[in-house]
Amino acid sequence: MLSEPPREEEVVGVAAARDRDDVGVPLRRDQPPDRDHLPEVREVIPLLPARTGPAFPALALVWTLLAEAGECRHDPDLHAGPPAPETEHRRAARLEVAREVCRSCPVRALCLRYAQTVQPSSGMWAGRTADEIRQTTRGREVA
Repeated sequence: MLSEPPREEEVVGVAAARDRDDVGVPLRRDQPPDRDHLPEVREVIPLLPARTGPAFPALALVWTLLAEAGECRHDPDLHAGPPAPETEHRRAARLEVAREVCRSCPVRALCLRYAQTVQPSSGMWAGRTADEIRQTTRGREVA
């Protein structure tokens, strides 16, 4: 008995699965995918370095302490920036407020050491921008 050929919307094998989006609808190559059904993500993705596996337990512990005790945990957008572009004036004002929050943070010294170690590409760390952190650690090795 011959089996019926697969319908267009059925997935046949791994190659066919690659041509579908996350909800099982065939992708159309002639138009951009419809992403209106996806929620807007406004969370800050933590900058957890790849060096935090079993070989680097100290960095994972430091990250946990910062996430639990850092003053920045109350308003991540203040320290990481908003998801949309901002004017230079708004950015300067936001960074000044973030610096003020960092001044009273109980884990500020630990945060600075962490940032000097992982060299973040953005954000405010211990009252300093990522560029300022790179400038202070340029030319010297941070252990």
